[in-house]
Amino acid sequence: MTEMPLHIGKLINLKKLSKFIVAKGNGRRITELKGLSHLQWQLSLFDLQNVAEIRDVRVANLKEKRGLDDLIMKWSSASNDIRSEVDEFEVLDMLEPYQNLKKLSIFFYEGSKFPSWIGNPSFVNMVYLNICDCSNITSLPSLGRLPLLKDLHIERMCGVSLVDSEFYGATPYSDKLFPSLETLTFREMSKWEKWFQPLEFEAAEKVFPYLNQLVLQSCPKLLSIFECPLLTAPTLSLPSLRELNLEQCDERFLTRLKDLTALTRLKIENISNLSCLPQDFTCLVSLQVLEVEDSGELRSLWQEGAGFENLSCLKRLAVIKCPQLLQLIDEDEELPSSLEYIEIEDCSNLVKLPKGMQKLRTLNDLHIKWCPKLLSFPSESLPSLLKNLVILECTSLQSLPKGVVHDGSSSITRCHLKQLEIVGCPSLLFPSGELPAALKRLEIWDCDWLDYIPERLLPNSRSLEFIQIGNCKNLRALPHCLSTFEHLTELHVNQCSSLEYFPESGLPIYNLRALLIFECENLKSLPNRMYDLTTLQHLTVFGCPCIETFPEGGFPPKLLSFTILGCQQLKLCCAMWHLHKLTSLKDLIVGDFDRDMVSFPEDFTIPPNLVHLQI
Repeated sequence: MTEMPLHIGKLINLKKLSKFIVAKGNGRRITELKGLSHLQWQLSLFDLQNVAEIRDVRVANLKEKRGLDDLIMKWSSASNDIRSEVDEFEVLDMLEPYQNLKKLSIFFYEGSKFPSWIGNPSFVNMVYLNICDCSNITSLPSLGRLPLLKDLHIERMCGVSLVDSEFYGATPYSDKLFPSLETLTFREMSKWEKWFQPLEFEAAEKVFPYLNQLVLQSCPKLLSIFECPLLTAPTLSLPSLRELNLEQCDERFLTRLKDLTALTRLKIENISNLSCLPQDFTCLVSLQVLEVEDSGELRSLWQEGAGFENLSCLKRLAVIKCPQLLQLIDEDEELPSSLEYIEIEDCSNLVKLPKGMQKLRTLNDLHIKWCPKLLSFPSESLPSLLKNLVILECTSLQSLPKGVVHDGSSSITRCHLKQLEIVGCPSLLFPSGELPAALKRLEIWDCDWLDYIPERLLPNSRSLEFIQIGNCKNLRALPHCLSTFEHLTELHVNQCSSLEYFPESGLPIYNLRALLIFECENLKSLPNRMYDLTTLQHLTVFGCPCIETFPEGGFPPKLLSFTILGCQQLKLCCAMWHLHKLTSLKDLIVGDFDRDMVSFPEDFTIPPNLVHLQI
């Protein structure tokens, strides 16, 4: 909608109007809001650059709309939009709402300053404030005395270079500043260089006493943080801070913060090096999540003597897009024993993983992705309680971790691995042995070396519930023991161009519910005895041009959905055989086969309960 309906201002009992667009020239003016005194909840005012006269805003009289609790004010973001000659400061000043307002957002305002009502402590219910893309503003409004403000977002204020005592709004009578603030976000502040706090509010309990989350994103010039103009050292501590997110900021930022003992999550992104991180990790004793991303010059997370083991609460470690990273830690260092999740992704020069990983008794998830120079895992076994192992696009990796495949000894029962995913590892070879008995999910993709899955790998894998094999171009056969997997519910076979037949023994008949066969261009037929698959509900066959017939006996009797597409050699009379017996079938999709067909066979009957048919 680009224009408001005619005479909307006459709906004097209207309670909900989510958006009002101020038109140009003689279109709908903001004066239409005059009689809408019963408006409630949220109101968005768009295209405020079209306000023709300041008197119109006065007539709209937002102060009388006592039911509004969420107000969004937006000027145009287009640089070529013609703005009226009315002073935007006066417009915003006249748009002052009733003091019960809870949420306020301001976008693309081009005044040079904010009116005094923004940040006035009389707005006792204000909990959320978002100020964004106000290019002519050089000084932020005084917000520190809003008593209930919990969530504050300042974004793309490209004229602001200094945040000082004016932002805090301190007075001789102030007790605490930002007394209820929990989340503070600054994003894309390209000219912001200094952040000062008022001298008289140095004590931790007086400024941001309840700040829980701090986000600084794309503030590349910011360095003097929380520093008093008359002092040489930072003085502000954040004893309640639990989450800290730094992206594209000066790497010395952390040296400006004190008292981070409550910090549980630290994310560092697009920072050139981590030499500024504390050498004594006792100040991060509560840290549970550490994420490092897009740090181009990072070669090692911590050097010798960093005391990484002091992070006794660390549960999750993620290192992503660090192309110069050679190793996580020095050889003499150890990872914290409390780790439950490790992810290493897109580290193109990583050559080895830390030793001693078998000591990580609580590690459940290990994800290694896009590390093309990684040759092998450490010689020792992985932790016995590891449940999920994902290896993706490690093109030089030659072997699986020790202990993933067992030699048949009693240790096989002690491995708790439930998910194994191997994608794009052309140099990897399966060692002799068996996969863990507890394994429930197996996925193998883009492994050209795989010509068959050895039977010896799977005799104890009767717990498997999901198998997906994709783009293994040399795979000629699936293992015969598939028919014995009594817990298998889904089988996906994708883009295996050398596969011609399924095992003669057929497929699991106990619990299989979904079978997907996708672009196996040389597959000659579907599995035998499909009518025995009494639990199968979903069958999809796509892009298998060499299939000519279906197995004798018909289809699984309890199918709910059946899709067959791109099987050009398949004749309709075969494909449709016994379909009328599928009394549970709801969805049928057929196409791109039997190109000589001009009509359905006379004896063809649509399944009786079919809901959706696509040809």
